[in-house]
Amino acid sequence: VRVITGVTDFSGNVKSSGIGKLAGSENELGSECIRVRNAKGYYVDYKEVESRVSRDKKIEEFHLGDQNTLMLTGRNAALSVAEFFKGCHGAIDVILDPQKEAGGYYPMKEVGGRKIAPQFRSKG
Repeated sequence: VRVITGVTDFSGNVKSSGIGKLAGSENELGSECIRVRNAKGYYVDYKEVESRVSRDKKIEEFHLGDQNTLMLTGRNAALSVAEFFKGCHGAIDVILDPQKEAGGYYPMKEVGGRKIAPQFRSKG
């Protein structure tokens, strides 16, 4: 699983975003976009990642630590976001303003195994 965290600094029409080819207006898939800064990428193996059960004992949470962080934006970027997602051929879940517990723990699934839908992993 690939996870990106960051700060949204633009949401709207791609023509106004500064994203894309020279004119900033060419996009092969759609006309709307979200631009993220301070993007960090993580390769997460749910079988090996540090995890815990939430305080209410209903949710399994996984930990995103700084030790395996790849910077995806800025001068120190290890990869571009496109390179990070290379090889992904399925759907991508986007969770804006995700729920997060102190120490970098994010909801993964219900205790018992059922995956939590993206809309229920966000704060709002």
